[in-house]
Amino acid sequence: MSLFFGPVRQVSYVSRDIDRSMAFFAEKLGIGPWFVVRRHRMADCVYRGAPMELEFSLALSGSGALEFEIVQQHGDGPSIYRDFLAVSPEGLHVQHMAFRCAEVDAYMERLRANGFTCVQEGLSPKHRHGYFTHPDEPGLCVEISAVSEKRGRMFAAIQRLAAEWDGADPVREGFPRPD
Repeated sequence: MSLFFGPVRQVSYVSRDIDRSMAFFAEKLGIGPWFVVRRHRMADCVYRGAPMELEFSLALSGSGALEFEIVQQHGDGPSIYRDFLAVSPEGLHVQHMAFRCAEVDAYMERLRANGFTCVQEGLSPKHRHGYFTHPDEPGLCVEISAVSEKRGRMFAAIQRLAAEWDGADPVREGFPRPD
């Protein structure tokens, strides 16, 4: 638990083949079900100060209070995911840990005040988020992500469904509707 930002909510796995990765986690580790959104486009992004478009597939599951994310970027544009794949074939984006909050601007400002630099940022009012690095710990990437009440209920539904999962139907298209 962070004294500044609360609990770490998510770890991320960067994949070159999201279907293979979901199958591996479900079959070999018993983590699932996976809720996947394919080829999502985000136009309101900035990477290292320059506007960017990002197309990716995203899968979410849970284990206890921790959420697992699998990300596959489509296209060769610059991003934190491409940075990671340049130095690793694929894998647990161990340096990427995510905190969720309602007051995203205040959390981002606290990171900046502590010497962090925003590397990539989503500017959409619906899902504002940023990835921050620090020169003293270059392998660490901290994600701050805004979470509305509705998104919070969706994440809670994923955790509940993962806790109840019996191994059937390991991949489900789309995210569950919030309770």
